[in-house]
Formats: sequence, C-alpha cells, structure tokens
Amino acid sequence: MASFSYSPLLKLTYANDVMKDQLEEIWQNGLKIQDDRKNNIQSYPKWKSIKATVTHDPNNFGKAYLVQRIEFSI
Repeated sequence: MASFSYSPLLKLTYANDVMKDQLEEIWQNGLKIQDDRKNNIQSYPKWKSIKATVTHDPNNFGKAYLVQRIEFSI
C-alpha cells in the first residue's frame, strides 16, 4: 500500500481505492497551487475545508494514519 507524506512527521495511508483517489486529488491540487505561486499566478485551494477521519495504521503504528473517510466543503 502506498502512502502520502505531507511532512516528515505526517504519513497517510488509505483504507480503499476511493480514499486513495481523494488523497491523490488533494495532493495534486496542492502541487498546482505551489507551481502557480512559483510562476506568480494567484490560485486558491479547490475546497474551503477538508475533514478526514483517521485511525492509527496497524501496519505502521506510530508512523502513519489510515484514512477512513474524507469530507470536502466547497
């Protein structure tokens, strides 16, 4: 199972393919915003807020969180 590292201290793994796709969408949106800002293009996040329900990843306890659910607010 792959994971998404948002910082050296925060690693997210996913419970299923839907969570994988949603995490990928969040990741790609963040990369686009970073790229736009490097090119002096003003851009904003796609969502007003993102709420995730996570548990400790039993396969990486203490090192990663397992994303169970994601809610987007526009």
